[in-house]
Amino acid sequence: LENVAITGDGVIDGNGGMWRPVKRDKMSGAEWKNLTSKGGIVVDDKIWYPSQSYIDGMEYSEKSDRDRASLTKEEAAKIKRYLRPVMIQLVKCKNVFLQGVTFQNSPAWNVHPLMCENLIVDGVFIKNPFFAQNGDGLDVESCRNVIICRSTLDVGDDAIWLKSGKDEAGRRRGMPTENVIVRDCRVYHGHGGFVVGSEMSGGVTNVSVSDCQFIGTDVGLRFKSTRGRGGVVRNIYIDNVNMLDISGDAITFDLYYWVKNAPSTIPPVDETTPQFRDIYINDVTSFRSGKALKFNGIPEMPIENIHVTNSVFTAREGGLLSESKGIELRNVTIRPDEGPAMTVNNVTDASFIDCNFISEPPVVYTGTNKNVK
Repeated sequence: LENVAITGDGVIDGNGGMWRPVKRDKMSGAEWKNLTSKGGIVVDDKIWYPSQSYIDGMEYSEKSDRDRASLTKEEAAKIKRYLRPVMIQLVKCKNVFLQGVTFQNSPAWNVHPLMCENLIVDGVFIKNPFFAQNGDGLDVESCRNVIICRSTLDVGDDAIWLKSGKDEAGRRRGMPTENVIVRDCRVYHGHGGFVVGSEMSGGVTNVSVSDCQFIGTDVGLRFKSTRGRGGVVRNIYIDNVNMLDISGDAITFDLYYWVKNAPSTIPPVDETTPQFRDIYINDVTSFRSGKALKFNGIPEMPIENIHVTNSVFTAREGGLLSESKGIELRNVTIRPDEGPAMTVNNVTDASFIDCNFISEPPVVYTGTNKNVK
């Protein structure tokens, strides 16, 4: 489609509460009583499921390695409540304008532009309950020429999320998310305020994020991937982001996302190796986060050429640089409640210039480090 607009002051509600499972410890006693009184199935007095069809689908998914796309219509019908739909999905569209609308209570992801060109998201409110599993906010996948501005998100998973496909399918599609401006947005609940990956196998490049606020989010600026994805994330420019009460990391780069057991040998670099490089972060303030910074690369592909300047972090823990190369912190203040302000592990070519690390000791070195000053 071309020239698509969804605008106005109305609400699009996906009735997601009748699709999603809910853990009892995510609710108050009164909320749990109200939920279970509407039907559904409670297992071990811990998790509420909307239907037996959902449970059947969950069990099928755990036992089978088949891709969902290979299911027959009859097989899919038996577990369709488990296959929760995206609420708003725009596929291969050009000139898309979303403005003013409230998008809420989605069964799975909330708004998902996929392979679109020329997308503007202006002044929308995207919200899901904080306990909504897979309740992402705005998932921009393999799109180009995107503006996201003046919008507010309060969701159950990643909020503003850039992605470009997963593993071989994403590499085969070969469509990066590129040329993106995110400006003057606010995020409350969410697993990440601004997020790239982990499904970034087609790459993400040429992105500007500025003048945003993240309040009570799990992670602030979140870059994540893992071996097997491939893809390159580069040319990211972040400026003037303010964060408060981030329960996890204020800024994280993690190439071990969802990894339980790392391989005993270092694999060779190939098309499945993910890369984060050429990222510039300026004028960030973060107060009361769990950790100030986490740069966690992999030995065969360090996180490379990351610059953090003119920023202040107060946190329970300081920063970690691990398996990283060409890192510069300039005029950065880190004040942890406990431990060192910075831990450096297997890092090459890192500079701390005019930094104020308020702890004793200020920096701890582990592993093998070269040219760190």
